[in-house]
Amino acid sequence: MMSERGCTMHSFPFNLLIVSFSRIGKVAKAFSLWDSMTRKGFVPNDFAFNALVSALCKVGQVDRAFELYKEMEDGVCTPDKQTYSQLIKYLCKAERVDDAIGLLAKLMESGHHPSAMTYSSVIGATCKLGKVDHAYELVQELALINNATKLTLLFEGLSKLDMLDEASTLLQKIVKNTVLDLPTYNVLIDTFCKSNNLKEARCVFSEMAEKGCVPDKGTYEILVRGLHKGGKVLGAARLVGQMLRNGLRPEDSTITSLIEDLCMSDEVHKAKRLFLLLKRKDSELMQIGYRALLDGLLKAERAEEAHDVLNEMRERNLLPAVPICIALIHHFCHLGEVNAGKQLLVDVKKMGYFPGVATYNTLLHNVIRTGDLNGTLSLLDEMINIGLRPRAGPSKLLVLSFCGAGELSQAYELAVKLINSGVYLDAELQKTLLDHLFRSGKVDEACKFRENIIFGSHSGVGTA
Repeated sequence: MMSERGCTMHSFPFNLLIVSFSRIGKVAKAFSLWDSMTRKGFVPNDFAFNALVSALCKVGQVDRAFELYKEMEDGVCTPDKQTYSQLIKYLCKAERVDDAIGLLAKLMESGHHPSAMTYSSVIGATCKLGKVDHAYELVQELALINNATKLTLLFEGLSKLDMLDEASTLLQKIVKNTVLDLPTYNVLIDTFCKSNNLKEARCVFSEMAEKGCVPDKGTYEILVRGLHKGGKVLGAARLVGQMLRNGLRPEDSTITSLIEDLCMSDEVHKAKRLFLLLKRKDSELMQIGYRALLDGLLKAERAEEAHDVLNEMRERNLLPAVPICIALIHHFCHLGEVNAGKQLLVDVKKMGYFPGVATYNTLLHNVIRTGDLNGTLSLLDEMINIGLRPRAGPSKLLVLSFCGAGELSQAYELAVKLINSGVYLDAELQKTLLDHLFRSGKVDEACKFRENIIFGSHSGVGTA
């Protein structure tokens, strides 16, 4: 094969070194060897040619690479797909679009199919120079119109090349001059949304219906996501309402994020209106809507309304799963809706589960802040009975509260119970309780309490 190309064995080390230097970026040395090789009458092989052209492009020497290509075009070396692609890419960057288009034609004539990035480079560069009509002709020649897969790759390529403005200009031309199918419309709307050109996205959506192309679920989802991401929450909500009225089911994540954001945007009435549409649709959507509305109201710190929604869910036997209920207990307590948290604890226990120590301690901390001493004591007893250790802070506060209310027997019994459960009662609390017991004449209880401290199971170690 080498003899057929007019090469001898002496050309082998030249070719090998050219390829090696090209691959490690030492282009000057590679080009010097190329000159030496050709002066001696040796013909570089395809590997050396392609490696050197690619290396020249990568270091920005596009003119030199293109000259080398033209020198070898009529010779024995054949550019491969990578060489064509590299040249086209860097010619486009240098705004030498005509040369890039010529190479694209050569690439296709040689039996290669250009990659999405290759034709994206050419089409994007053509648009960038204001030659939108020419770019549109290229799209037609490359058979990209009404080929959703190829169009998607084209616009993804333009996006990666940071040419979304160029993509948007080309899209307007395509929509204006072409009869499109549904997948193509979806690609166009998606591209307009990604470039934040929401006005054009809406126009395409309206136009497709006028032309008799009925939007599918995918079309709606694309535009809803685009509007939502672009801050047009009300527009997105209206579109979801339209979906439901047209018998289409939105994705669960779409419903959830939209209702939550409507609540956070102080558009609760709109969130509730959307929820009513979901209720009419089917039970599964109604349950998703309930959870989304509940989460949205809690995130918007509208605890009373959230409590009302939770009660409605309870009446319809649509309470969330246990992990969600436990998370809601913490959320309601944080917002001061302690009764809602306590009721959720009852719900969780009815489901056959007991929350962990963190949930009980959260309730304990918040119930005692309401002044409900008996409720706090009941909760604390429940914790101890199921083997959970109450946190020292709320426990101490409860003992002091009973002391302050004159309920010294309750305070004494509670303190002993806490000590026996391993809860640390600090010296200040011990002294305060003993003082109250002695002053009120409860000497026996005071002495027994001291015995519990000295001889009981008090570890002297606090709990977090």
